[in-house]
Amino acid sequence: MRRRRRKEEPVRRKRARGDERPAGARPEPLDREVMERLDALATLIAKEPRRAELREERSRLRIEAHDLAGALDDVRAWLEAAPQDARAHHRRGEVLAHLGDDVGARDAFVRAAGIDPRGADHHAALGAVRAALGDLRGALGAYDRAILLEGENGGVSSASLVGRARTRTELGDLEGALTDLDAACGKDDREALVARAEVHLRRGNAQQAIDDLSRVLDHDPERVDVRAKRAQARLRAGDPVGARADLDQAVAQDPEHGEALLRRGELRCLTGDHEGGRADLALAAHVQPGLRTASLIMRSGSYREQGQFGEARACLDEVFALTPESAEALRERGLLRMSTGDASGALSDFERSVALDPDDYLSRIERGVARWRTGDRRGAFADLDRAVALAPDRAETFASRASVRYEAGRLDEAAEDLDRALALDPRNVAGLIGRAKVRKAGGDGPGAREDLDKAIAMHPDSAEAYFVRGLAREQDGDLEGALADYNAAVERDGEYALALEARGRRRWAKGDPRAAAQDLERAAVLQPHDPSPRAALGALCCEVGDFTRAVVELTRALELDPDDTDTLCRRAEALLELGELDHALDDLDRAIALAPEDRTARLLRAEVRYEDGHFDEALKDYTKVVELDPADAEARYGRGWTHLELGQPKEALEDFEAAAQKSPDDSRALVGRGWARFQTGDLEAAGQDFSLAIAKDPYHAEAYVFRGRVHLEVGEEENARREFDAAISLDQDDPGAHSGRGFAYLQLGEPARALADFSRAVALDPEDTDALVGRGEAYSELGDIDSAAADFEAALALDPDNAMGHVGRAGVFLFRGEPQRAVKACDRALQVDPELGPAFLRRSQAYRALGDPLKADEDLQRARELGCEE
Repeated sequence: MRRRRRKEEPVRRKRARGDERPAGARPEPLDREVMERLDALATLIAKEPRRAELREERSRLRIEAHDLAGALDDVRAWLEAAPQDARAHHRRGEVLAHLGDDVGARDAFVRAAGIDPRGADHHAALGAVRAALGDLRGALGAYDRAILLEGENGGVSSASLVGRARTRTELGDLEGALTDLDAACGKDDREALVARAEVHLRRGNAQQAIDDLSRVLDHDPERVDVRAKRAQARLRAGDPVGARADLDQAVAQDPEHGEALLRRGELRCLTGDHEGGRADLALAAHVQPGLRTASLIMRSGSYREQGQFGEARACLDEVFALTPESAEALRERGLLRMSTGDASGALSDFERSVALDPDDYLSRIERGVARWRTGDRRGAFADLDRAVALAPDRAETFASRASVRYEAGRLDEAAEDLDRALALDPRNVAGLIGRAKVRKAGGDGPGAREDLDKAIAMHPDSAEAYFVRGLAREQDGDLEGALADYNAAVERDGEYALALEARGRRRWAKGDPRAAAQDLERAAVLQPHDPSPRAALGALCCEVGDFTRAVVELTRALELDPDDTDTLCRRAEALLELGELDHALDDLDRAIALAPEDRTARLLRAEVRYEDGHFDEALKDYTKVVELDPADAEARYGRGWTHLELGQPKEALEDFEAAAQKSPDDSRALVGRGWARFQTGDLEAAGQDFSLAIAKDPYHAEAYVFRGRVHLEVGEEENARREFDAAISLDQDDPGAHSGRGFAYLQLGEPARALADFSRAVALDPEDTDALVGRGEAYSELGDIDSAAADFEAALALDPDNAMGHVGRAGVFLFRGEPQRAVKACDRALQVDPELGPAFLRRSQAYRALGDPLKADEDLQRARELGCEE
């Protein structure tokens, strides 16, 4: 719920007095009668230079003619002739006010009121100039005195009521302002209608403002300034089309009306026409140089919205060259820095903006948000509370505080703020969206949907409303509706990164990884400082098997957020698939250091350690997870296989039992339990487990491999071969299935077929020592002793304790006429496995070749006892 300045809201500037002309505006041509009268007065004053009434009249006409220096000369001469004439001091104040000398004007009006304390016009003028100087309390007192005197002398003027109302508005007394303006409007005063419209806007009553401004335009349709104000009111009322129509007409009436051009440029940027909007803003600055700063700030905001940060920065650099201490420019630069991820720099700009204008609620809001982003919770709420106090009539102050309260988990308080915001501005689409988020987080799905439906009905082009409704629908299980809303959001704003990311995740879940990847990649480009879309894209690459790209994307995500344990784990998975075990362990060590109780990281590190052959370390990680949750089937399953690798079948059996109990339909747990039972010699129970696993999952290739091993163990070679055939049909790249079938063919007397299967197994896993030994046996059966010897040696190089490798090597020695070396090879095999029947049988053959029949018969007898016949 990141709060952003409402784009229809103007940049705050010092309010100009109604009688000031914009800088650079051309003076209107003078009436011929005025020119003739000025000539006549020049003649009369030349004859009677001290006549006050002549100086009074000419100074007034010179003001009309914009000859302020001449008017001031007349006033000076008038004061020389009549220093106690209150009217002369009053006129001097008027001239100085036109010249921009508000302090001098104030002193002149004070002097006039001192000479003539019952002159209501002196007090009214004093109120206006004090208001311009920021002395609002003094201005209110002056207006009160003027209105009191006017009431005593025939009736209160509309001008005084309007002046006091504007002062009351600045002081926050909107009710008092409305009372004054209602009285002034009763006299059908158009300026009062304009002022009342401004108060209605401050109170959030946009339609009432439109009504008042429309009354003025009905009487005077050429008032371009009023039409521009009505456009602002229409925008606040949620009518951008009507606002644009007003501004277009205003510009058509006066193509060089700077304020109308400024407002139209702002509106065009708001509605997505950034190029056209910036053109209007540039033209506004050209025709009215006084608007240059405001134009540049708005253009910077437009560039920022489009992600053109260099252009935005250039606009602000120009502003700072013109006005180094512009609070508005500092606030905009802070927003720019927030957009580029420089939260600390943004906070610095907002600090300076608040220091320059402590009562600017917009700067308070932005500093509050920046403080929240940088972890200063107390400072954030202090600023946002102050913003509400400064502008309790502005919906955005409550909406902004609600945003931070929402992120802080203070849902009830956030809801209260949003209710206040919507009470002030019922058509505030951002407020409706914010309240929907709060309601959704609080479990009120129907309420959230109601708010979002209203927001979309009011503003059908609101991409954010569709996006948030998509989230609500997804949470409610309406996945197709969610995808439709995400599509609608992206259609309305093709650069809406959050909507693109959400649509990418939904497309991924629907099985369209290519389209999902396009959305996620686009979101990552649009939000280069947000790790979320990069992390999602990396996870997607993992799922589709593109592990190299997965590592690249996940690394980029971790550069933005190095402490994200989920992304560290995901990258470790990809590295594991790429065989980069050391790097995978580095990621998992960091993830566990950040979150010692993280189950996923522990399990994954155990798997990596298992794959790397560090079974003792893997056992520690599995055990830690089991300690945290004894019923964790995944940890039990992994620890069971680790126990088997460590030669602990009884402990493995206990873990597989627990895993099968937790997940009785998990064929993997049944296969593990069966293999543990096989290792303990319980072949019948092992076969039952494998058969049960196949019944639950007929496509579990490993179950067929292990059931084939049981058949081999009990001498059912043909049944074993069929099991291995089934396994290979399910998984042609399972080296265990090919190796097992090779042993079945050996026992069936088909060494050529055995050789083909063993060779396939070795090709799939060059470090499968059992397959190497089996192939050596097949070569021996086929008479290729050199190849057999090479395989036995290769197997023993990989695993010096491979007992059958030593037995095969003994056969090679016998064939080569080296019985003594054959005996030693068999001795080594029996050291590894004292109950190995083939080793006794082969040693019996070696002793017989050495001429020792007693030892030969003794070993033969032992071989037969172990079930091994010649």
